[in-house]
Amino acid sequence: MSIQELVEKVKDEWEGIFIEQEDNIRNIFLSNLEVSISMGISLEVISIEETNYLAGKLNLICEGEDEKPIGWSDVGINENMFEGMADFLSEAFTEWAEKGADNGSLNFPEEISKIIKQEGEIEFYGVNVFWNNESVH
Repeated sequence: MSIQELVEKVKDEWEGIFIEQEDNIRNIFLSNLEVSISMGISLEVISIEETNYLAGKLNLICEGEDEKPIGWSDVGINENMFEGMADFLSEAFTEWAEKGADNGSLNFPEEISKIIKQEGEIEFYGVNVFWNNESVH
């Protein structure tokens, strides 16, 4: 299987784990905010200067009642929070690569684990954070 096919497999098999992690991020970083923020976590293959990397992705969406995007600074988020979320999620990906999830009963495909542990055929880029589909970290 290609890396992209493995990433798609992880998206399907790990949806529940990613949703649990979204709840953790909400509780740790966003619990003091008075707005609703939708969130999605995934893995993706990205290309930078013609080099492919595996990256984690945290996508945060915040819209008003008129469905227009609301800026992150308008809801009380600062840049340090994005860095904290990226670090928190990067640590989770590393732990999952080493130990699996659900007490070890769910594991990444071996090649994905190797990449996250920096032992694979491509490198793990870390976690990118997006706010309303725009990169913020």
